Amino acid sequence: MNFLEGVGLGVLQGLTEFLPVSSSGHLVLAKALLGLREQGIALEVTVHFGTLLAIITVFHAEVWKVLRDFLGGLLPGGSRFREGRGWRWAWGIIVGSVPAGLVGVGLRNQVEEAFSSPTLVCLALIVTGLVLRSTRWAKVKEREVRLLDALLVGLAQALSVLPGISRSGATISVGLWRGLRRKEAAELSFLLALPAILGASALEAKELLFSPPPSAPALLGGLIAAYISGYLALKLLLGVVRRGRLEGFSYYCWALGGLGLLVLWA
Repeated sequence: MNFLEGVGLGVLQGLTEFLPVSSSGHLVLAKALLGLREQGIALEVTVHFGTLLAIITVFHAEVWKVLRDFLGGLLPGGSRFREGRGWRWAWGIIVGSVPAGLVGVGLRNQVEEAFSSPTLVCLALIVTGLVLRSTRWAKVKEREVRLLDALLVGLAQALSVLPGISRSGATISVGLWRGLRRKEAAELSFLLALPAILGASALEAKELLFSPPPSAPALLGGLIAAYISGYLALKLLLGVVRRGRLEGFSYYCWALGGLGLLVLWA
């Protein structure tokens, strides 16, 4: 894979990882309908790292508060940190990461193999559209994020291992249905994404020993493209969520899923 192919994959990953349209679903359809070649493990890990950096860049203040309050709260005399918002959110992230961790360790390969057919991906995209559309009826409640909120959002994240189910779409939608403020629903979704992306990359990285040597230009192009496109996509999505327009992406999911079915069944 050359530099331009690495850039192309990085842009695809960066945009679809954050916009609620399912990155895994796009990859399955791109391979089936456009003949996209299988990317190497090294490049896959690299573009995931690029999207990870994009999240940290956008949410650097929130990430710092969570780390500061959690680590400070573990120290003797750290009671003032345990009273902070970061301490509560840290435990929420830990609890919310459990479902995705269990799926990633025990069931990921089986689930992806069973549901990676293009037809099922198209149907899952239509379901994602319905989930996004449902957020127009979600009612915001003025309250703090609870552990149950984080757990339910984490369950939605675990379900997004199915290609065609958008991780960001499912998690933000559940947060909105739980009554979280739009900004906090988005924050919880993407802070939960950090350990999920790290864990998935770690599981993939162990296969690097058995994969062909990576192309340095492709890795560099993929990393930069995934970071820039991911940053822009994330900023765009946050603006959409704040304006209460998340449901707008449902039309794209329905169109892609429906068009994919027409092509596959033609």
